Amino acid sequence: MNLLWLFVVGFVCSYLGSIPPGVINVSVLQYGLHGHRSLGLRFGLAASLVEFVYAAATVRFHIFLTENTSFTEDFELVSGIVLTILGIASLLSSNKAPSEKAVEESPRAFRKGLIIGVTNIMVIPFWLAVTAYLQSRSIVVIKGYDLFIYVAGISAGTFALMASVAYLSHRFQKVVENRKTVNKIPGIVLLTMGLYSFYNWFMMP
Repeated sequence: MNLLWLFVVGFVCSYLGSIPPGVINVSVLQYGLHGHRSLGLRFGLAASLVEFVYAAATVRFHIFLTENTSFTEDFELVSGIVLTILGIASLLSSNKAPSEKAVEESPRAFRKGLIIGVTNIMVIPFWLAVTAYLQSRSIVVIKGYDLFIYVAGISAGTFALMASVAYLSHRFQKVVENRKTVNKIPGIVLLTMGLYSFYNWFMMP
């Protein structure tokens, strides 16, 4: 049951975290709007596989840090700092519109997804902060090879959102049109989580 829970939590966090318009999901959206859903799925699958690698490395690094006693003692403080910085950065960039240039109609969509996925390094601090928060709240407990189940959920959640965008492109277009409001949601959530971590740290005996 714990493994299933890890997968579900990773899936839900990843699906919801992938909704705000960015280069990857806007690219998939463009494929869908131009009637190339299969290419959009290839593109999204490639980006999801890259996120699997990034997330696995990030979670493994997080486990290493938590096994360090000196780090664990200030866990709440470090988590609060990272989450707050990410939240502020997300809010500051919420008004920046991702490029909506139509994606070239090409069978090389998978390769393009890999390339763009590799450049999406913001998933590293994002999953480090989110995983730290989930573990500090005991929502998940990740030990040993359990991390691959959690990361599989993350990758599956990302791909599920990409598939939703590809098949419901016309509806998701409205999300892009209202991106300024949507983009603020992750920043607000991260900032709230960060402030809550600071509160717990100050309340420690």
